[in-house]
Amino acid sequence: MHDTEWPPTYTVKRHSRAKHVKFSYTRSHGLQVTVPRRFSVKHIPGIIEENKDWIVKQKILHDHPESKIRPTEINIVAFNETWTVHYFQNDKRPRIKSFSENGIILSGDIQDFNVCIEKVNDWIKKRAKLLLIPYFTALANELGLPFLDVSVRAQSTLWGSCSQDKSIRLNYKLIFLPEPLMRHIMIHELCHTRHMNHSTRFWKLVASFDEQWITHKQSMKMANQYMPPWMN
Repeated sequence: MHDTEWPPTYTVKRHSRAKHVKFSYTRSHGLQVTVPRRFSVKHIPGIIEENKDWIVKQKILHDHPESKIRPTEINIVAFNETWTVHYFQNDKRPRIKSFSENGIILSGDIQDFNVCIEKVNDWIKKRAKLLLIPYFTALANELGLPFLDVSVRAQSTLWGSCSQDKSIRLNYKLIFLPEPLMRHIMIHELCHTRHMNHSTRFWKLVASFDEQWITHKQSMKMANQYMPPWMN
C-alpha cells in the first residue's frame, strides 16, 4: 500500500457481543472493522491510523498475487501439524482425501482456484473437529468446568460462544492460532459455564486458569494475522 492509498476504504460491522474494536482483512471483503453496538464510528479513523502497520501488512499479504496460488502446505499451528497438499488434474468432480500420515491429495477438475480452496477448507473443518473436540474435552476435565455439548463451526465473527445451557461452539479456525491463544479462547468459553457475563467474577475465574489472560486477550485482537492468506 502506497501513501497515496491511505487511509484505506473499509466497512463497519456492528456486533451485539463485541466488546472491543476488531480488524479483519480478506482478499474478497477488504478491511472490515467490527465494533460494539453503540460504538461511535467517529473514533474509527483514529484507531485505523494507530493500526496502520498491521493493516498495510495484511493488505500486502492478502492482495499479493501469491495469495491466489493453491496452497501446497497446511500448517495447523496449534497442534504442530504440517500437511502437504498434492494436486491431480482429471475430468472428474474435485474431491480431497488423506493419502498418508501428513499428506492430502485434491484430484479432479482443479483449474478453478475458488473450488480448490473450498475443498481444502472442507478438509480443514473436518480435521479441526477431530483435533479441537478431544482437546477441549480434556481441558474442561482438567479445569473442572463441565459443559453440555461442544461443536465446531465456521463462525464468521466469533472465536467461540457459550449458550445458557452450557453448549459450546468453537470456530474451526482456532487450529491456526498458537496453542496458548487457542487455549485462552477455550478457557474463556468454559468460564462462561459459571458466569454468563463479563463481570469481575468472570475475569477472576479466567485469570485463575490463564495467568497471561490480559496478554492473550490483547493478542486476539489481531488474531487474523495467523490465518492463511488463501483461506479468505
